Amino acid sequence: GERCKVEFEIANEVAPALQEGWVRMTTMKGTWRFEPLPAGGTQVEYQLLVDPGGSLPVWMVQRGQRQLSVQWVERIVARAEHSH
Repeated sequence: GERCKVEFEIANEVAPALQEGWVRMTTMKGTWRFEPLPAGGTQVEYQLLVDPGGSLPVWMVQRGQRQLSVQWVERIVARAEHSH
């Protein structure tokens, strides 16, 4: 098997104009890496850097990142299992 790497980044420059009273995420970039393991299966790595903007406390942002990261990996694994 081959490795697969997917990189993504926020694209605010093509987003609609920001409305008054709203906050736009200023930074979001990440990477998914999938690598087959010699004994079978796949190693999955997910990295994410987020700055949601506004005045959210850092601990709240980091907690959300951890929870969402686990949920995304679980969803991808479930989808892969159902596709076979």
